[in-house]
Order: sequence, then structure tokens, then C-alpha cells
Amino acid sequence: MRYLIFFLMAIFVQEEKVYVKNTDALGMLLSEGWMVNGVKTGYWYSYHENGRIASKGHYSNDEYDKYWYFYSSEEKLLKEGHYEGGQKNKWWVFYNSDGTIAHKVQYKNNLKEGYCFQYENKKITKIEKYKADSKTEEWTDIQSFEKDNSWRDLR
Repeated sequence: MRYLIFFLMAIFVQEEKVYVKNTDALGMLLSEGWMVNGVKTGYWYSYHENGRIASKGHYSNDEYDKYWYFYSSEEKLLKEGHYEGGQKNKWWVFYNSDGTIAHKVQYKNNLKEGYCFQYENKKITKIEKYKADSKTEEWTDIQSFEKDNSWRDLR
């Protein structure tokens, strides 16, 4: 009886894990990564038409998950941030074409929720606060922001 239970358990937990490379009709690589039982799971890469990386990050059950990076066709970093259950969450960083930070923003379930720091010449020029994707407050200098807020709120 003990062997029968072990055998049945082994049948139910068996997974098919395959590394997949998706190509277009001309054989150009479009994306690659792990699939478990036909579902994108684990680390994936997608590519631009010129063969350079367009994005890389984790999937869980066919949805973006964990940390992702997105690149231009020249492979310059455009944005990076966290996904949970296919939706933007936590801090995201967006870049200018020269590689400097344009802005950092907090998300919750794909909506701006929290603070957004705008940058110019590597310095904070404006801070905004959002609730459910609507701007609720704005500061144009760090001193006024610090007067109204605690840096601990930025977690």
C-alpha cells in the first residue's frame, strides 16, 4: 500500500519543464525562456527585430512577475521595476535616452500609488504624490517635501 501511494504521488507532481525559443517565419529569435506544463514560468528574454534584447525578467503562470528590465532597440535601458501577478507594483525607474534617470515612481496594481520623483540633470526637480493614479500633492523642492513628509514613507 505504501508503494502505491508513493507511485500515485509521483504521477501527480510530474512536471514538463522545457526551454523554448520562439521565432518568426524567417527564423529570427523573438523570445526564449522556460515553460512548465505549457505555461511561461521562470526567466524569459524577448528581442527586437534587430536581435537585441527588448526585455528580460520572470514569468509566473504566464504573467510578468518579480523584477523586469525593458530596453530600446539600441539596448539602452528604458525602464525597470517590479511586477506581482502581471501588474506593476513597488518602485519603477524610467530612464532618459542618455541613460540618466527621468523619474522614479511607486505603483500598486498598475496604478501610481505613492511618490513620483522627477529628475533633471541627475537632480530631483519635482516630487508628486499619487493615490489610485491621481495626483494628490506636488512639491517643487526637497525642503518643502521634507517639511511635509518623512523619507521613511518611501519604502
